[in-house]
This record gives sequence, structure tokens and C-alpha cells, in this order.
Amino acid sequence: MFFIQQDYSFLVAFLVAFKIRTCYSKYMMEKESIPENEESPEQQLLGGIKRQLLGEKEQQLIRLLKERRVEDSEVVEDPEVKDTLIRWATEQGKRVRQSDNHLLAQIEFNLLQAYLYLATGYVRGALENLVAARAQARNDHRDGLYRAIMREIDELAESLS
Repeated sequence: MFFIQQDYSFLVAFLVAFKIRTCYSKYMMEKESIPENEESPEQQLLGGIKRQLLGEKEQQLIRLLKERRVEDSEVVEDPEVKDTLIRWATEQGKRVRQSDNHLLAQIEFNLLQAYLYLATGYVRGALENLVAARAQARNDHRDGLYRAIMREIDELAESLS
């Protein structure tokens, strides 16, 4: 009986050491798979979302929000701006519902809306959408995207202080 326990202890120690080595090897392979000068898939996603702001509808919306917003107000009161914003959000909502990956599309929509608000000076709206996207990424177990969004929030908070 004593020998069996000894062999069992050795086996447990071996399995623990093997697991640590496997995890470390996996970590090193993931670390080496993205060179320092290349963007991670999450950074590429965020960059692609930011580039969507160059679209004609988004540029029109940004211009209207900048021109007609009440200084220091987070509320859109102008009827034309409100209608344009609602139409844009409705179109984006359709795109989200038609997506094969609804959860990722919802995260992308919140990020796009955050960047749109940020471009127009609606900082609180931008932060609310970034926080919503972060929560969605966390709930969908998209850890890399969660960390990328956290960096965006940290950079925004740092720029405000």
C-alpha cells in the first residue's frame, strides 16, 4: 500500500509539472505568434471599426452632431440630428440582427457608436458604449477583445485627466 501511494504522489507531481510546462509552452507560442510590430486580431478589429467612421453616413452624422450640439450637453435636441442618428442606429441594428455572429456584431456596433460619439465630443456617451462593449466581450469570453477595449477606456480616461 505504501508503495502505491508513493507511485501515486510521483504521478501527481509529474502531471503537475507537465501541465505547467504545457501552459508555459502555449503562452510562449501565443506570445511569439504576434510580433511586436504587428497588430493583434483585436487591434485589427478596432482599427476596422474606426475606419468605418470614414463612411459618408458616419461623416454626415459627425458633422451634424458637431455643428448642432448644445455646448457641454450630452443630449441631442436638434430634430434633424436626432432623426439622422436614429436612422443610422436603426440601419446598424439591422446589420447586427442579420449577422451570423450576433454577439460580435453587437460589440462592434457599441464600439462604432462609442468612436462616433468620441469624434463629436460626446465623451460620456463614448464611455458608456465602450463599457457596454467591454461587458459584452467579457460575457462572450473574448478575453483579447476585452483587454483591447480596456486599453481604449484607459487611454480615454488618461487623455481626460
